[in-house]
Amino acid sequence: MIILTYDQVLPLKQAVSDHFDNYVHFHDGCGAQSFELETPSKEAEAFVVSYFEPQGIAAVFHPDHSHFRLEEA
Repeated sequence: MIILTYDQVLPLKQAVSDHFDNYVHFHDGCGAQSFELETPSKEAEAFVVSYFEPQGIAAVFHPDHSHFRLEEA
């Protein structure tokens, strides 16, 4: 599992907001993190996946296309 600092999450939140007028919720607790797109879409999902790929991070989405977690690629 990949754990990001809040400073690392802020650029993701801004990028998604800029490209899709969508909000990324950040859930952090007890050594685990998860994320949620406020408005699920396959386009936003693909954007998040491609955002993390160059960093060697895999964004793993739940079938609802809203919730995701980060893992080593």
